[in-house]
Amino acid sequence: MNGWPQRKQDLDNMIRTYFDFADTLGLSNGVILKGERIVIPFSMRQEMKKNLHTAHIAYDGMMRRARQTIFWPGMADEIKQMAETCTACQERKPMNQRETLIQHDEGNVPWEKVGADLMEVDGRQYLITVDYYSNFIEYDYLSTTTSQDVIRK
Repeated sequence: MNGWPQRKQDLDNMIRTYFDFADTLGLSNGVILKGERIVIPFSMRQEMKKNLHTAHIAYDGMMRRARQTIFWPGMADEIKQMAETCTACQERKPMNQRETLIQHDEGNVPWEKVGADLMEVDGRQYLITVDYYSNFIEYDYLSTTTSQDVIRK
């Protein structure tokens, strides 16, 4: 084959999955690359997954290693499935769960509750204040950002 056909349907099933990545694929010394990562042929994927899995570093660790050097369509899903079915990987999986978002009270009247932050634009400092009740935004120029100047504004 010389180049890519116009339509995905015109490709053999084995190559069709690469059609969406065609513009990022290249050839170097007989090795197919996606960017700088080696495209792993179907026949070698099990071996690559086994090599990634030997340290039992759970899904995030395996993906971090894989994304640096190798690629194949569906790689993330296959690695995730492998990690989820491995007891050792599950034991090493980070246990931190996301904090649930807490809704804050918006206040009952304008300016009862506000949010404030400092911002710099073109070397000039500003205090941005937002009224949670009305979503009104106010900004003030600050000559200095000392706590005294910010409080005065």
